[in-house]
Amino acid sequence: MRKCHWPGYPLAEAELVAVIRGPGSFTGLRVGVATAKAVAWAGGATLLGLSGFEVVAVESARLTGWTDEPLAIAYDAGRGEVFATWATPAGDDGWRMPASFSHRLPPGFRRPPRPV
Repeated sequence: MRKCHWPGYPLAEAELVAVIRGPGSFTGLRVGVATAKAVAWAGGATLLGLSGFEVVAVESARLTGWTDEPLAIAYDAGRGEVFATWATPAGDDGWRMPASFSHRLPPGFRRPPRPV
């Protein structure tokens, strides 16, 4: 049996396990949350659930310095749908986000080609 670990860190030494709690596909979220819960429980680690939108807002602000204006966040939900929300800066409290929404894209809509 092989050990599951991050390079150089045994899984049993984890003190915190973070997992995205949404938005996402129902099955994907169930698998991710169940796995994170099992890993946290097995190692006695703290489990932290995060919004995928909040992660995108925080990282976007960190990488770009964009911290004083709202961000529009959208990503592919699969099956011709998109998850989207607005993130508004809330000072030291991070970002405020209204409820996210899922929207079906119009028939025939094609994603732009990815840059090479």
